[in-house]
Amino acid sequence: MGRTVRTLMNLHVVLERPMNRSSVLCLCRLIELLEAVKSLYHRHSIRIAQFTAHIIQHNLYKILTIINTVKVSNSHSSFVQFCSVLNNVMVCHKM
Repeated sequence: MGRTVRTLMNLHVVLERPMNRSSVLCLCRLIELLEAVKSLYHRHSIRIAQFTAHIIQHNLYKILTIINTVKVSNSHSSFVQFCSVLNNVMVCHKM
């Protein structure tokens, strides 16, 4: 958060523009909102971790279901389609 404030202050210095009252008020509101989000995440960190684990487990279940479907079908076109889907999932994961 300190980095954000320093960046905004340095931006005004570099652009040689003084901070007027509305800019300072917006900066104060930004800091207030960031603090609220930070406290919200700290307050609910255990639940967020649990939800994340459930989401990961659900996605793994879906992937394993797709793999089993491809194994059972023994069709070459299904295998090619599965590889294409798997590559797309890997690309999205890297983003």
